[in-house]
Amino acid sequence: MAKKILGIVLLCMFLISCGGGGTTAGSGQGTLVISLTDVPAGDFTAINVTVSAVRIHMSADAGVNDAGWQELKLGTPVKINLLSLQNGILFSLGQLPLPAGHYQQIRLLLVPNSGSVPSFNDSVVPALGAQAGVELSLDIQPEDMTGIKIINQFTVNAGKVADLILDFDGKNSVIQRGDGTYMLQPVISATIKESP
Repeated sequence: MAKKILGIVLLCMFLISCGGGGTTAGSGQGTLVISLTDVPAGDFTAINVTVSAVRIHMSADAGVNDAGWQELKLGTPVKINLLSLQNGILFSLGQLPLPAGHYQQIRLLLVPNSGSVPSFNDSVVPALGAQAGVELSLDIQPEDMTGIKIINQFTVNAGKVADLILDFDGKNSVIQRGDGTYMLQPVISATIKESP
């Protein structure tokens, strides 16, 4: 009988040791490093956007006011000429400690323009035509005021660093209206790579 009890105790200890030693997705904390890049756009000499924050959520359907958002807030919003981020050049927005787990939604927050006179938060400088070399306002659509929504699934593992690269297609993101003004219709892809 004593041997039987000892066997049961040893089996229980073995099962506990197997289940409690490793880190599983959803426990612990990882780090997300967020960068911005762009592809060439020959119609402009500058496409400027002013970034204030990046928000991350585990749900693709989460609304802007829902709980569960993780936010990388830039201390001071930064104005970035997307055309300076070509041929593999990255602009680091910073890093964000995140609970380990699976994420599905990214929102890139831009600072909208507040006046009609340069320097603008968001702008374009055409390369050709009557307005070549002139900084012109780039308007953000109302639905993007709460952040440009990017659906992309990725996993952040405990104790690991993941690199998130937001590839802003500047050329295809700028729309010229019939009246000659410009509007931002963002085309952004996201790629993720886990550092070794």
